[in-house]
Amino acid sequence: MMKHKTDTGLPAANPKRSRKNVGVLAAWLCGILLFVAVFLIGPSVLRAYDDAHLITKTCQVTSANPETSSTVSRAGIGRSNQQIVIESADCGTLLLRVGVTKENRADVAAELTSGDDCRFIIGEGSWNIRDLLRILRVTPEVQSFTVIS
Repeated sequence: MMKHKTDTGLPAANPKRSRKNVGVLAAWLCGILLFVAVFLIGPSVLRAYDDAHLITKTCQVTSANPETSSTVSRAGIGRSNQQIVIESADCGTLLLRVGVTKENRADVAAELTSGDDCRFIIGEGSWNIRDLLRILRVTPEVQSFTVIS
């Protein structure tokens, strides 16, 4: 059986192999696009949606602890964020960063005593996907709160 050759004298391309290569390339491109969408664009879109769609949730606080979280870039530049980590049996873990400073964080945490019912203003998008965010180790952020009892 004679193999077909092109005008260059090289064997003709195998159409099955070419389709397989195109499929592998398409899978890689889809993976890269998914990564960019989820990890680079997604957080900005969620933050903008949350800012435009605030909801109120009533939760019973089990604990509220002041903390300092830190971020560091590849260039070694970092910053500290003051926050209150709020635990609730019915709403899970929430973060309060808005208006929290190093000077007032202990006082703000003291307002949220265990057993108190509180009304939290939180972004609807983060609230609706909080189970997915928990897997990614992201905690929904509270915009403000009111102690009810």
